[in-house]
Amino acid sequence: MIKINNIKISGRLVEDPTLKDIPNGVVVNTRIANDDSYVNRETKEKIERTHFVDITAYGPQAKGLAKAKKGTLLYIDGKIRQESWTKDDKKMSRLIVEVNEWQFAEPPRDKAE
Repeated sequence: MIKINNIKISGRLVEDPTLKDIPNGVVVNTRIANDDSYVNRETKEKIERTHFVDITAYGPQAKGLAKAKKGTLLYIDGKIRQESWTKDDKKMSRLIVEVNEWQFAEPPRDKAE
């Protein structure tokens, strides 16, 4: 059986990434906003939606990503990881994209704009 855990996603940073030291190196935890759209079959109306995706990067990937700024469009290649915890006796979970590689998806913005 083939097991695949790979995601490719693009989106704009919704916050400036923050680099943190951890026992085995460094980590960045941040979020991107990913937009998509579809056409409602009944009304023929175009529906646009935004998905907020948690991103984690380690080591050299984290050091580079920490230099990016809020609003920057990124392309990310990574894998899905699920975190689980209990809050007020309720089981909670969230999916996180763990970065394998990333790159800027557009040239840097001119600060004068």
